Amino acid sequence: MKKKTRVLITGSKGFVGKSLKKYLKNKMELKVFCDDKSRFDLSKKKLFKKLLKNSKPNIIIHLASRTVSGSKTIKEDKYQLKNTLKPTKNLIECIESLNSVQKLIFAGTIEEYGKAKSPFKENTKAKPITSYGKFKLKCLNFVRKNLAKSRIKYIWLRPSLMFGPNDNKGRFLGSILYSAKEKTMTSINLDKQIRDYLFVEDFNRFIYLNLIKKNFPKIQLLNISNQNWVSLQLVMNLLSKMSKNKVKKYLIIKNRKDHSKLINSGNLLKQNYPNFKFTDFKLALKKTLKSYNI
Repeated sequence: MKKKTRVLITGSKGFVGKSLKKYLKNKMELKVFCDDKSRFDLSKKKLFKKLLKNSKPNIIIHLASRTVSGSKTIKEDKYQLKNTLKPTKNLIECIESLNSVQKLIFAGTIEEYGKAKSPFKENTKAKPITSYGKFKLKCLNFVRKNLAKSRIKYIWLRPSLMFGPNDNKGRFLGSILYSAKEKTMTSINLDKQIRDYLFVEDFNRFIYLNLIKKNFPKIQLLNISNQNWVSLQLVMNLLSKMSKNKVKKYLIIKNRKDHSKLINSGNLLKQNYPNFKFTDFKLALKKTLKSYNI
């Protein structure tokens, strides 16, 4: 009987981690392990080492980080240092002694690009402006430096802004849907912003079909985007229509000037995975809305 591939997901309690864990646990050929914050503080090397020893993974999907967007403060930098950078450093410093590890899959963020010219390409020089983006970039640089001559293969993914069932309520879509579900008012800024959204279920499928089941491409940095660039105004209009204006009822809309574009180029992904199909944005939005029982 063929041995199951052992997969460890860090950050399994977060929005993306929960979704990915649920998806991968249904795959019979995989044995999925997850971190547990009450037992494994990944900012402490000794505990991270214990997690790795217990799980003996063949593949590690490293999602663990403090996913707080838009903030740039000294206080937030300290949180990012502990919850984003330290876990990544601990992972890299602990894995070389583990012969079982074959692949590392890292989740970066579109926020690493920051002030770079959009649409963001993988060879674009990143200019992060938020604490989250800055520390994710520090993580990537640490990974590159320390795995340059490693036997272990890795890939750093920069997904577009992810959304889906049980979305992070600190983000635009999540905050809107959560306020409608809980029937509480929330404020949003709505002007001419353009965003690049990625359905979390597509992210899960991409990892499973193209990175777990297949060999890595000959690249180590890849944007995950279907170039489905939409205005936040359009997103708001679609949600209002789909919910019969229930969503809009709990919003305080502020029109502060904002023409920002947070959009990835998906050209490299298309070159390497021309047959990968993304979920239609409207359908994904409907599935997300339905999950909130609005």
